[in-house]
Amino acid sequence: MDIRNLLVGFLDVPKEVISGVPITRTDFEKYANIHGKKLYDLAANIAKAQVLYNLTPEKAQKIPVTCDEYDYPEIQVIQVKMKFQKFYRNQFNELMRPIFAAIPYPIVIIAVCNSYTIPVIRISMSNFHTGKREDWRNIQDAIFSTDWCYLNGNDRALNYLRQEMSRIYNSSADLRQIYVGWRNTIVNIPYNLFDFQLNKSERVFLVQELRKESRAMENRRLKWY
Repeated sequence: MDIRNLLVGFLDVPKEVISGVPITRTDFEKYANIHGKKLYDLAANIAKAQVLYNLTPEKAQKIPVTCDEYDYPEIQVIQVKMKFQKFYRNQFNELMRPIFAAIPYPIVIIAVCNSYTIPVIRISMSNFHTGKREDWRNIQDAIFSTDWCYLNGNDRALNYLRQEMSRIYNSSADLRQIYVGWRNTIVNIPYNLFDFQLNKSERVFLVQELRKESRAMENRRLKWY
């Protein structure tokens, strides 16, 4: 199965915006300013990252938007090939945070994992504001992700996302409308649309992750007393 071809056709966008520019470890070190354990976590969990779509005003024929705190000169859609799945959403979001920090544009991350017979993907976006001292850098306020979806053409959640995101793209005049509309679609997608099911060992792993996160939250709470 050619996953890249499936992803390239995920949204109804012009062929001109399709890209294949790789994102390297050097990019994370230089632009996201991450080193040590965080850089190790990326290398341990991500096999490859590249730009899937580059929605510039010229290629997408959409209007850029600039205001005091939010800058939408272009939108990049990033394809991330995962070595493993991260089921707990907060953990997955934190793993994605350096990627959001490394790219100075509003971005959409499409994470792909091929460890099943049917590949699965999840989509991640963020709330951000433009840096005050470094106006080329976007500061991430919050990250939002879907759950895993089957990349088989029959997944209800993924079909819903594809239809809504394509509709928003084609009905929006500027890049801010597109990005905010896509983000709202991800945040508000009905949970009962998700078909992805964990097997027994994965459910055990999920429970372990939840317990670990609960202990970490409790330790952070106790530090305030």
